[in-house]
Amino acid sequence: QIRAKARMCANQEVVCHEDFCLHARDYGAKLAQRGVLPALLSGPPHLDPDRTFAVAHAAEVCPFEVSLELAREASAVVCDYNYVFDPAIALFGLADEGALEDTLLVVDEAHNLVDRAREYFSPRLARSAVRQARRIVEGHRQKVCRDLDELLGSLDELIEREASGALGAREGSRRIELDPRPLAEVRLALDALVAPYFTFKRNAEIWLARDPVVDVLLSLARVTDLLQDGGRELVPLAERSGGGEPDERLRVYCLDAARFTGATIARSAGCVAMSATLEPFEFYRDLLGFDPDRTDTVSLPSPFPPENRLIVAVDEVDTTFRARARWYGRIAELVAELAPPGRNGLVLFPSYAFLQEVASRLFVPDHTVEVQRGDDSDRLRREILARLRGGGKPVLLL
Repeated sequence: QIRAKARMCANQEVVCHEDFCLHARDYGAKLAQRGVLPALLSGPPHLDPDRTFAVAHAAEVCPFEVSLELAREASAVVCDYNYVFDPAIALFGLADEGALEDTLLVVDEAHNLVDRAREYFSPRLARSAVRQARRIVEGHRQKVCRDLDELLGSLDELIEREASGALGAREGSRRIELDPRPLAEVRLALDALVAPYFTFKRNAEIWLARDPVVDVLLSLARVTDLLQDGGRELVPLAERSGGGEPDERLRVYCLDAARFTGATIARSAGCVAMSATLEPFEFYRDLLGFDPDRTDTVSLPSPFPPENRLIVAVDEVDTTFRARARWYGRIAELVAELAPPGRNGLVLFPSYAFLQEVASRLFVPDHTVEVQRGDDSDRLRREILARLRGGGKPVLLL
């Protein structure tokens, strides 16, 4: 099971450099000498992220990198969509031809992949990000810093020129004709400065959890690649936002990511896409890029008897985003009233903020209230599930 790097990091900040991170220093040697992989592979067949973290942390090697090493040995890997479908961060070169030919993909909640994939192929290049990158190098006398500052300055001017030409003084977004060649020239020049820049950072002992210069380079690469692709589903936009921090951006907006997700699916040995909301099948089949001639569908009935289902609509409260704050107290009262006596209950919310507001007002003396948090570990989730299965005081899970 692959957990996000930020949640697997053994430090307060994710700075992956051996001069900053003890767990990155001499990683390969320590991994072999301290028997980390054999210790984990000889244990339970499910390579749990919490156990991986504990063993790797004790051996002073990077827990996230260890989880990637283990994934190469695993028969099944559980991970986020982006490790397979986002070419910028796909695992083990999974974006390469032939990498998935022996792999069966199982995509859970597949309806969510439609919007996620569009976002993968809708990169932005923002002036605010470019200015932040310039602040890293400005004031330094080294040639690489002067060269970077000049290139980033020209990129800043290019974004401003395109946005002003399309929008004038207005806010919003507008479709533009964007020539990829000037961006490609800046990208090529920036690429040539990457190695000298990392040498400068090391000598200056600049350690950053996220490097704004690298972020700009990656965004520029993704925007340029998609502009050069030239697909009809890829729309170049100029954007300007106002408010407290006005910004201007160039963006490639992906209207339909089916060509890209479909290419990944076609390279795999097979793909099973599941969801409770995948109908009409033809609609999602086409949006996800499945080949109509090679795709079968099946709809299964709910395993729960319909006569056991009770639907209660409460129209005295307003849960819309703008109005819900006025109703937190009453919603908490309704949750308490509807909590099943002597049995476990589950209360679902559209956001963690909404959940926390109601939870802080909730009083249910006959239940143990468990509140899910966005950063809950797998171990905490298992503990909650164990309490739900136990025979003690009933649990109300929010």
